[in-house]
Formats: sequence, C-alpha cells, structure tokens
Amino acid sequence: MECAKCTEVVSDGVLCNTCKRHLHFGCAGLAETTFRRMTNDKKASWRCPMCRVTPQSPQVSQEATLADLFAEVRNSRTSIEAKIDNVQQQVTDLNDKWSGLESRLASMEERISNTEDKMKTLSTLPPQIKELQDQVICLKKENNDRDQYGRQNNVEITGVPLRSGENLRTILYNICTKVGFVLEQSDIDCIHRIRVFSADAKQQNLRPPSIIVRFTRRARRDELLAAARARRGITTADAGIDGPSTNVYLNEHLTPANKLLLKRAREVKSELNYAYVWVKECKIFLRKSDTSRVIRIVSESDLLKLK
Repeated sequence: MECAKCTEVVSDGVLCNTCKRHLHFGCAGLAETTFRRMTNDKKASWRCPMCRVTPQSPQVSQEATLADLFAEVRNSRTSIEAKIDNVQQQVTDLNDKWSGLESRLASMEERISNTEDKMKTLSTLPPQIKELQDQVICLKKENNDRDQYGRQNNVEITGVPLRSGENLRTILYNICTKVGFVLEQSDIDCIHRIRVFSADAKQQNLRPPSIIVRFTRRARRDELLAAARARRGITTADAGIDGPSTNVYLNEHLTPANKLLLKRAREVKSELNYAYVWVKECKIFLRKSDTSRVIRIVSESDLLKLK
C-alpha cells in the first residue's frame, strides 16, 4: 500500500478512520511512540490531518476543529522533537567517529615521522658500511701478512704418505740427500705434520697431511728449495717410503688465503695463456711471456684487472 502523502510504500504506519488511507508516522505528523501508547479506541478513531481540517458535516463544532488542530500541533511537536533527538544522536556519533579519525591520523603522522627519521639514518649507512668493509679488508690483509711472515722460514712437503711410527727427520734427510742438499742438525727448528689445506673438502680428506719443516735460518731454507727445484721429479722412493712411487713436492709454506690466491692465479694463467706463474719469498707472480713484465699478485682484484 502507498502513503497518502508521499506515495511511497507503507510497511508500518497509521490508518485514517475517515478517508481510510494509510500514512507513514512522519507523514501523518505523529510520533510512532505516541501512536503506540494510544488506546485501541483512539487508534480506531484516528483521523489524518487532511480529514481533521476538512469539515466533515455541518454539525462539526468549532471547538472540535480547534481541538484537532491543537492535537496535530502537539503531535507535530513530538515528531519534531524525536527528529531533533535523532539528529543530535547522529551528531554525537559523528563527533565520536571524528575523534577516532583524529587519533588514527595522529598515530599515522607519528609513524611517518619515525619512518622519515629512520630513512635519514639509513641514508648515512652506505658510506659507513663501505668504510667498515674497507677496514675489514685491511685487517684481513694485515692478519694474512703477519701469518705469512711467521711462515717465512718454513718448507711445506706434500705427497708423503702417512705411516705409523714414521720418522720425519729421516724422511727429510733422505729428500735432502736426493737433491744434493747437506742438512745440518742445527738447520731444523722443528718438523711436524699438518692437515693439507684445500678448498675442496673431498680432496683435503684424500691427501695425506703435509710435513712442515721450520728452519732456523731463512737462507738455509732457500738453499733447500733451490736444490729441490733444480732436481725436480722427487718421489716417495727418494724419501725412503716403501710402496708405489708417487711425486713429492717441496714448496714455500703459504697461508690458506695465499694458497687460494695461487690457485686462482693458476686458473687465470690457463684462461689468458700466460706463460709463467710462480712463488718467491711467499709472493705470487705472473708473466705473460719471456719478454713481458713481471706482475705481482697481491689480491683477487689484481687478477680481475688482467681480464
């Protein structure tokens, strides 16, 4: 059914006893609460505003018309008050929501401010990180140089199988005899085995521990290395080791870092067809040909420059 005033659908309203038309509570100028409190007789005799102001018959008295008008005004006032209360409640709700939004906005502004402060701090980090990286590289180099300096008097012998009850001094003496180097008792500070360093863990486990010989004088160490290089082709048989004959090598005792660098230098030698790579006084060198200049390799960056 439609409202007699606004023509919209009426699902819950009032019925005029005179014209028999339905109206919304608001369109009828009647508060719903007021209507609910009416008795059934009053509800049954209720008339819409149009029927109340329109003369129904010559017998309707002026007092009745005024009473109806007064009732209409009172009902209209009640309806207006209800609407005002509703508007006030909506304003209160809006104020609460606005307060919540202001609080959230303030929180977001604080977080943005904190983020900006952190970004400013982060912007200064790259130079600091670069400086720290340079310091670490410098410290590593200094530590490696000190470690290498402590090995200057050492000879590393590799390829000698490990035997139970072996006498390392006898093995060294046999090698020295083979290369024509006269070993004196006072030449040796100490001799012992250490595990071979290798970047490949499997190869490291397969290879026997190296023999490290520490000479009391570097000059005597250099003489032994020169004799071994001149002799070449030293084997386990030369060292007095029974069993299949395998190669034995005498080299300067490099630090793990320098051994890796030497390994990379050998790889670059093959890649770029360099003629020579060698170690002298624990320093690594490369040479393209017999007539080209000698290049000392101190770090990985030196090898990268060659490519």
